[in-house]
Amino acid sequence: MRKTLMAMIAVTLVMLGGLAVTNWAANSAVADELPMLRLADLPKGSELLHMGSADITDISHPLSLDSKPNERLETMPEERRALYKYETARDFQAFVSGGKGVFIASFTYVYPKQQQAEEAVKVAVDDMLHGAKGSELVGRFEGHGAGRLRGQAVKFIGSEGDSVHWFVGTRNNVLVLVVANGMHEPSVEEVFQLAVQTLLERY
Repeated sequence: MRKTLMAMIAVTLVMLGGLAVTNWAANSAVADELPMLRLADLPKGSELLHMGSADITDISHPLSLDSKPNERLETMPEERRALYKYETARDFQAFVSGGKGVFIASFTYVYPKQQQAEEAVKVAVDDMLHGAKGSELVGRFEGHGAGRLRGQAVKFIGSEGDSVHWFVGTRNNVLVLVVANGMHEPSVEEVFQLAVQTLLERY
């Protein structure tokens, strides 16, 4: 089951980019300031798959240009370029087992200005709503922290009939993405809500 799920995860993330494993190169002080999930946030027994930093050529995260060889930044429509104007990127990826079989990940992208992060949200949500089977906007959220993480949730059916949930939001000049993916919809929903609510309460 896990091999099948990991294959579905790769297909899911390729909507915005790709999935691969890179080396951990963390600056823990900086990482702690970003709206990222931690392994301790997830149910007991969850397994860390990857955590680290990346750039625009690294396919370990969704907004990688190298995962889309047919697209060039200079030839993209101006509105799509908004997605790729970030300065740094980080990710957290884990597998929640214990009968749930859910992949969960969070990604953060730091942009020069808050407006650029907000423009990226619009493009990402539009891509999901118009490019995935059965996609629907299922909610809007706002956090409790000083910077107030806020965003929207989208869910759709993956290519293997799997359930996919995305949170797309911002906190100041940071774009925050959270994705949960698995075959059992109630489990995916449960893990997704846990992850998003944890970030909203913390940030």
